[in-house]
Amino acid sequence: IDVTWGSGGSTFARSLEVASHAQRFSGVDVLMHLTLSGMTKKSLRRALDQAKYSGIRNILALRGEDDRRKLSFSKNFSDSDDEEGNEAFEYAIELVKFIKEEYGDYFGIAVAGHPECHEQSRFSLDEEIAHLKQKVDAGANLIITQLFYDADIFISYVKKCRNAGIKCPILPGIMPIQSY
Repeated sequence: IDVTWGSGGSTFARSLEVASHAQRFSGVDVLMHLTLSGMTKKSLRRALDQAKYSGIRNILALRGEDDRRKLSFSKNFSDSDDEEGNEAFEYAIELVKFIKEEYGDYFGIAVAGHPECHEQSRFSLDEEIAHLKQKVDAGANLIITQLFYDADIFISYVKKCRNAGIKCPILPGIMPIQSY
């Protein structure tokens, strides 16, 4: 199952609890989202330690919303200003590298891909794919794309990723139509 992570760590405890219970008691594999937005290095380490303790093996490493003000949330609930580890990451690639450095190959790491470019991106699709390749080279071993409804866009995106040297699996992100 796929367990999301609230913006700025707002569902820190609940997301970990749901992911932990699903992993321990349902017997299904869990993919836990982990956003660095609003999280310090210390709170990210705590979340990853808890995930590991719970037997969770898969992390979707995301930047999350680009709102630096949310950092105060994680400091308020978990970190004091005088402790080491209160620095924050800015980019998902930093989270991928952190996970690999701290946990080796324990976690499978997924990252986000954007067949139609990320809505906040200032880069072209080719530049975004180059950044995605850097995340894969840093240790990500799966890409899950943003939602799309045009299969031709996804097929073209996968071809561009392959041409850029990205060889890991690329899963399409889809959302079923809820009403018509």
